Amino acid sequence: MSTVPFTVNFGKRPIRTVIINGVQKFSATDICNILGYNNPNKIIGYYCNSTPEYMRLATKGGPQNLRMIDVADIRAILSHSRRKVAGRLRRWLDEIVVLQLTGVVIGGF
Repeated sequence: MSTVPFTVNFGKRPIRTVIINGVQKFSATDICNILGYNNPNKIIGYYCNSTPEYMRLATKGGPQNLRMIDVADIRAILSHSRRKVAGRLRRWLDEIVVLQLTGVVIGGF
């Protein structure tokens, strides 16, 4: 089990991620910030069915507890989002992240 955090980029926006028990999890705050949602907990409460998983990460502003969500939760949020960036984020998720997990390396967005 690897719980060492790393960052993937969506354009110029970093998304903090970690692999927990073989499943890649993403920072819900980072995903919601990209989509322009001010309250990630509210959005996650509406659309995500998973049990919350929190990671304590060191940041420039001090330690933070981040709620980590998996690809299925991101897809649930994106399926309800009407934000312009949702389509690009969905393509990025499908083409970049999922292919990287399978070992295929391609260019980024």
